[in-house]
Amino acid sequence: MPTVQHAITLRARRFPIALGAIDSDSRIKNGEITAEGLDAFIEALDHFYTAVATEGDVPSQCVDGRSRQDGTYEPAPKAAAGTFSAVIGDALTNGSHRPAGANAAAHAKKVYEYLIQHGYTIGGHVADHVSGNGYGCGAEDNLERILMFIRDNSAGIQTFLKDVGVTIDDETHARIATRAASLLDENYVVSGAELRDALVATAGEQCVETLTGPHREVVLVINTEPGVTIDRAKIAEEYNDSFQAFELDVPSLQTAANALSLTPAEALQKVTAMLYYNVATAAVLAGSSLRIVVR
Repeated sequence: MPTVQHAITLRARRFPIALGAIDSDSRIKNGEITAEGLDAFIEALDHFYTAVATEGDVPSQCVDGRSRQDGTYEPAPKAAAGTFSAVIGDALTNGSHRPAGANAAAHAKKVYEYLIQHGYTIGGHVADHVSGNGYGCGAEDNLERILMFIRDNSAGIQTFLKDVGVTIDDETHARIATRAASLLDENYVVSGAELRDALVATAGEQCVETLTGPHREVVLVINTEPGVTIDRAKIAEEYNDSFQAFELDVPSLQTAANALSLTPAEALQKVTAMLYYNVATAAVLAGSSLRIVVR
C-alpha cells in the first residue's frame, strides 16, 4: 500500500480542504460543546478501540459516528459507505470488476458478489431520517459531489495524505483524478436509494445497519492498526452522543484492494483510490474544524 509513516496518536490537526457542514467550531461558538471537552474527547479516543469481529476482513461498516437505531453494536472494519469504498477503489482505477458501461449500482453488485464468493463480509447503512432518493449514507447520497471533489481538488487530497504520513506517487494521483472526471461523464452516479437496493439485493437486509440521530462528529481517526476498530456504542454510552468520531480502518482497505486485484501494483492503485474517496467524502461532509488524528 502507499508508504505510511505512523503519526503519534492524538497529534490532532485541522482539515483545511473541507467544505462541509459537520463542524465543531460552530458547536463551540453556540455553547453546545466546549473546546476543552473536545480536546478531552480526543485524548480519550484510544480507550474506545476494540477487536473487530472478523480480523482481516474488508470494510463492512461506514466511517459514520452515529449509533444504531436498535442500540446494538458489532465491531467491524470501517470505511466510507462500508464496502462501497471497495467499489469506488475499483471504479477509480482499472475497473476490473465493472461491466462495460455499468453504473455505480450495477458495478457494486458485481463487486459485492465477488467478495461474498470469496468469503468476505460486506455491509453498509441507512439512517432513520432518510427521504426521497436518499440512503442516509452521506458517502453514497453525495457520490456526485465526492467525485467532483476528487476531480477538482485532487492536489489538495494528495497534500493532505502526505501531511498525515501517506505518500502518493504522481502517476497514481493523476490516474485517480482522471478517472473521477470520466465517471462523471459516463453517468456512473446513481441515487443513494439505488445503491442501497444493490447492497440488499446482493447480501440481504441483514447487511444494512440503520443509524439514528444527528451528526455530531468532531474528529476523523485514521486507524492504521489491523484487527481493531472504534466502538461507537461505548462512545455513545460515555458521551451521550455529544461527541462522535468518524473512523477509517486503513488495513481493511488494503484487504479489499488485495481481494480485487491480480497484482501488487494493481492493489496499490486501488487502495490509494479508496483513500482518495474516503478523504473526499470527509471533505464534502465535514467542515475545516474537523480534527484529524492518525493512530
